[in-house]
Amino acid sequence: MDSDGKDHEIIAKGTGIVLATLKVQTTVLSTEYTVGFSFKDGIYSTVDLGVKLNNMIVIGGQSITRAKGLTLTDQAYEFPVPPRI
Repeated sequence: MDSDGKDHEIIAKGTGIVLATLKVQTTVLSTEYTVGFSFKDGIYSTVDLGVKLNNMIVIGGQSITRAKGLTLTDQAYEFPVPPRI
């Protein structure tokens, strides 16, 4: 994000602020289905043999990671059976 004064790129102070959203598309389900997702540090890289990445946000040039107090909450989403048409 940048802070060029256009749009609303500055993240306001506070707690419970949404920093990202996830869009999931499913195939037709015949039963309810639960999908869980979690935030992992030091597991994935962007290229083979690349540096393992950690989740972080940057505020005022300061990187905030889990070790510095960043809290990212694992979640699960339940996909209900769609209504029959």
